[in-house]
Amino acid sequence: MDIEIMNLQETHKLCVVTTRKGYSYGCTWAIEKDENGTITSPTIEQVKEAWKVDKSSFSKYNGRYLY
Repeated sequence: MDIEIMNLQETHKLCVVTTRKGYSYGCTWAIEKDENGTITSPTIEQVKEAWKVDKSSFSKYNGRYLY
């Protein structure tokens, strides 16, 4: 499993999980920052745990669009 976190909007990141078979699934994730303005969420570990717990929150992703 490969996980990639990309910029989507000022307030959200796009988190993409690619399986061993090459299928990609993505979800949007709200950005959380600490008091210094450093992004604390999402992390690769959080995305991995979300994928294990509830795959239904991820949509198919073709490299350009969620569908």
